[in-house]
Formats: sequence, C-alpha cells, structure tokens
Amino acid sequence: MAAPGIRSKTRDPRPHTRLAGMLKIIFRDPMSLLTPAQRGQLLANQLEASRPAYSVLLLMGSALLVLLAGLEVMGWVPGIGYPPALTALGALGLSSFSVATLRVQNNGVLAATLLVYGGGLASLMSLPLDPDTIPPEFRTALFDLFPVAALALTVRRTAVLMIVGLLAIVAVLRIAVYPNPESGLAV
Repeated sequence: MAAPGIRSKTRDPRPHTRLAGMLKIIFRDPMSLLTPAQRGQLLANQLEASRPAYSVLLLMGSALLVLLAGLEVMGWVPGIGYPPALTALGALGLSSFSVATLRVQNNGVLAATLLVYGGGLASLMSLPLDPDTIPPEFRTALFDLFPVAALALTVRRTAVLMIVGLLAIVAVLRIAVYPNPESGLAV
C-alpha cells in the first residue's frame, strides 16, 4: 500500500487506449489551452519577435539577387533571360519590402507583402523569361531555400500555408511553362 497522500499509478492493460491517449496529447493544439485574449497576446508577441528576422531574411534574398546580377555581368554564372540591370533594380525594389515588414502592423497586409516579395523573388531568381531556357539548378535551388528558411519564422498557420502555397504555385509554373528536364541532375 502506498503512503498516504501518494497516488499509485495504475496502468491500463489495453495498449490501444494508451496509444490513443498519447496521440491525443501529441496532436492537441497547444493554443487551445489558452483563452482568446492570451492567444491574441501570444501571437502578437511572436509576430513582433519574428519581425526583425523576417526583415533580415528579405534583405538577404535581395542581396543574393544583386550578387547574382553582378556574377552574370562578369560572365561567371548563366543568366535566365533578365538583363542583369533589371535583376539588380528588381532586387532593390524587393529590398524595400524588408523595410515594410518592420513598419506594417496589419497581419493581412504583412502576409500580402511577403507573398508579393516571394513572387518577385521567384520570378527574378528561378523563372526565366524565355520558356526554352532551363534555369540553372543552383539558381532554382537558391530560391527554393528562401521559403524553407521563412517557414522557421512563421508563427501563424496561415503564413505557413501561404509560403507552402507559393512554393506549389512556382513548382506548377515551372512544370507548365518550361520544358520538362530529361533526367538525372536536371531533375
């Protein structure tokens, strides 16, 4: 017999009941334990904490575009149809979005800002003007890393869905507009 005040833990002899309980705990939304006011405050705090990281990430994406434009001018990397000057100008325009993410307070406007930035970055980095041009693998891989890095900064499910949706749209555009790669490294 256990000492007074100490509960003894009994095991349920049915393993499926224990498994169901563990799965319920794993898949439970932690936000459901909070009141609506606490949820709103937590999301606002997370958004404010991640805002500088988003801004730096957007600025680095723009810097990468400027670097690619410079390497194209020197002939060290192949272009994808955009003149290097247009790529650099687009990068400067996109860098303004990094400043906007620091100033915008509305979540919807912030999401739209990130979506426009991601679409612009995808166009200049991995979607050639000429459908007969297959973008170099390193270039498409560089773009594909951007949304993956941004996923780590998302605090709302809608932001995650937006970034995943952007990747899906870019992938479908690549398949629909550009020739299919033969095999191997091109895939």
